[in-house]
Amino acid sequence: MTVYIPCFFNNIEEREERFYKCLNQYLNLGYNVVVYWMNFEEIKVSNKNLTVIKNKQRNASYARNKLLSVFYNSNEEYCILSDDDTFLNNKIIHKVDCESYVNDYNKGKTFTYKISSSFLVLKNLRPKAFFDETLEANQDLDFGIVLNNAGFKTIRNSTEQVEIFRGNSSMFENGSDKIYKKQNSLIQIKNKYENI
Repeated sequence: MTVYIPCFFNNIEEREERFYKCLNQYLNLGYNVVVYWMNFEEIKVSNKNLTVIKNKQRNASYARNKLLSVFYNSNEEYCILSDDDTFLNNKIIHKVDCESYVNDYNKGKTFTYKISSSFLVLKNLRPKAFFDETLEANQDLDFGIVLNNAGFKTIRNSTEQVEIFRGNSSMFENGSDKIYKKQNSLIQIKNKYENI
């Protein structure tokens, strides 16, 4: 199973530190990792299981969709889609535990083991599902609606097994920008689905 990570620090030192902790954790567990790299500096890790796709900075949905396209065109049935500031805590530190979540629930029309909005185990879907690149916030919420409307369902939901950065996303300029974009995107999402 491959881990896909969109990565942009926006000069936030703590996010950079968390990314390297996240990346090294997956590599040490033996996963293949594909990083969609949108930073100016070069990545500081070299590993035979690491693939880096370099591009200029774009929004999170664009980066996630590029990674999902790589996954959907692969022969793998499942992948992990992880934010760059999220890593597993000791409760699911071992690779076999992560894979058992997938194997235990590989029945019916389940699409994901959702540990948090920042960490998803996705099934290779038909039809393919993508994030809305026009949204500036709440893309995860919208993605869940897309999957639910397609008839897929979340099979578990727990946030206690990951550590998530609680600061502002690198996609927001500051706290006011975050509030504005989140409120605006909720209106967009409501308008998009109110007639469905």
